[in-house]
Amino acid sequence: MGKDTANKSMRTMPKALLIFFLVAGFAFLVYEKTRTVLDKADRAYRAEKVDQALDLYKEAVEAGFDVKDSETCLHQKTRFDSWDCYHLKDMVEEKIWETLSYPKVTNHIWNVNGVDISPRCLEEEWTSSDNYQEYEEQYSKAENFSGYSGQYWGSLIPIEPINASWGKPLSLPKSLDLCNKIRPAESISVEKNVSSFSVPEKHESTEVGYYNKAYTLIAEWGAKECSKLVPHFAGNCQSLVFVKLDNSYKYPDVQRNTYAYVMDKERAYIVPVTHEMYLKDVLKLIENN
Repeated sequence: MGKDTANKSMRTMPKALLIFFLVAGFAFLVYEKTRTVLDKADRAYRAEKVDQALDLYKEAVEAGFDVKDSETCLHQKTRFDSWDCYHLKDMVEEKIWETLSYPKVTNHIWNVNGVDISPRCLEEEWTSSDNYQEYEEQYSKAENFSGYSGQYWGSLIPIEPINASWGKPLSLPKSLDLCNKIRPAESISVEKNVSSFSVPEKHESTEVGYYNKAYTLIAEWGAKECSKLVPHFAGNCQSLVFVKLDNSYKYPDVQRNTYAYVMDKERAYIVPVTHEMYLKDVLKLIENN
């Protein structure tokens, strides 16, 4: 019996090895093809053949590879390289939007109950990330808070300001009464689906510079979708939007975030829902909740 089993194992081993090598070989070919696509995209991007580069990067992304694997992003030696990488990812992400099905917005900014929402109400992650990290440290049970904070507002995490470790109140949710006011010296402009403002601020060199913040409204949903992604405010969540948020002060910074308009104790708040999540993943989140 033992001899027969041994002989059977010897006969089946070559077939198993053949399958293994076939699978490994196929995986290698896919990897090599994708690397070739990335290499071609890198060369096209460096040669400023933007349209060709975008198509190649998009092909690599659809094959399951992130553009962070590109040479442009892997070999960041200077600040310019870093911005170049961000710009590249921006372009590829927006190219992919064209293939998705969602309620596109092109002709208006975020407006709820007749009130235009100011860019000031849309909290961004600071360059230091301290504002998000403070919440993560105080509420360690909130897993993936920085990616999808909407699931925690009104339950594990209060919508009201918290006391930061540096001795000042901190709040990612913004009270509409406070954030939507036009302040002295602030200039606001609206064009189609883009809202922006500019505020003069004094630099360390004593020169006056400008802090600019703008959002481009990409997609907009109603109360049903809003309640799905901010479940503890279901019934009090009126509007949900996906925006491209553009901040520039000392350095350019572009983020793609989702925000919700919620009511709590008869007071309106703008709360961050998802942060730096791809639009296709936001759409899946809405569909699966």
